[in-house]
Amino acid sequence: MEKELRTKLITEAREGVLRACARKLYNWLKVAPYQMDQQLEDEFDESNNEDGLKVLGIAFSTSNDTPAFGALIDGDASVMEYIRMENLTKRKNSWRELDKKGK
Repeated sequence: MEKELRTKLITEAREGVLRACARKLYNWLKVAPYQMDQQLEDEFDESNNEDGLKVLGIAFSTSNDTPAFGALIDGDASVMEYIRMENLTKRKNSWRELDKKGK
């Protein structure tokens, strides 16, 4: 009886935390499209900026098994380019032989 209750409480707690995290992440991501601020520099040339605004986002994990990903997004919120970076978190001067070989 105690083991079943403990298992049920842990399961409900995990589901509650997962729902709260999903809600928080949803609220963070439901923002309006990014608007480029007016440039204050004198040498900024509007005619040279025909492609508009671009944003580069990189997502990575501290785990060595998971590759990092990058996405280049334009001002219309469409993905222009994306890349998979398998060796982003690896170092040349690492003690681990796999990290050295990865770079």
